[in-house]
Amino acid sequence: ALNTTACIVIPPPIESNFNRGGEAYDEGKIPDAIRFYKLALSEDPLNHFARYNLAVAYQDQEKYDQAAEQYQLVLKDHEDTNSRINLATILYAKGKTEEAIDQLRQAAEKNPDDPNPLSVLGHYLEESGKHAKAMQAYRDALAIDEKHAATHFRKGRLEITMGRHNAAQDSLITAVELDDEKPPYLELL
Repeated sequence: ALNTTACIVIPPPIESNFNRGGEAYDEGKIPDAIRFYKLALSEDPLNHFARYNLAVAYQDQEKYDQAAEQYQLVLKDHEDTNSRINLATILYAKGKTEEAIDQLRQAAEKNPDDPNPLSVLGHYLEESGKHAKAMQAYRDALAIDEKHAATHFRKGRLEITMGRHNAAQDSLITAVELDDEKPPYLELL
């Protein structure tokens, strides 16, 4: 029995409208992806993965109202950090800064192990000129994950604005060391 060999067969992905939507999205065929995600939702209205992907596809097409509606439906039945962050992005772009910040605070509260909501919150606070609050949000994000490159980058950018060039340099070097695939990190450094 020890000398017996066998091949392991991995079955191909199951044919489904959800998977077809993912394939269409990956190929840049966003309208087809939307159609397949809608079909997947007609089969299972509680498929929050299909609903989230539908929202992302709408957002990619700059159909922000439709995207926001889908994110809100995801959040109605299922807490999802990325849905809250993306919804906050739409709200912020529409000038609804306080609503966007509220979504990010909720995401941070409901997902205390994820630095992303606090990092994005810091970014919006920074853009609103609330530098001390932004810096605190970045510090809180780094307390969750000290290797979160995007937060080090954002913190470094804010430190430049605040005239703290040595601290900015340290933050930006850390961002580049953690993720050297992001040209803006090195460019700002």
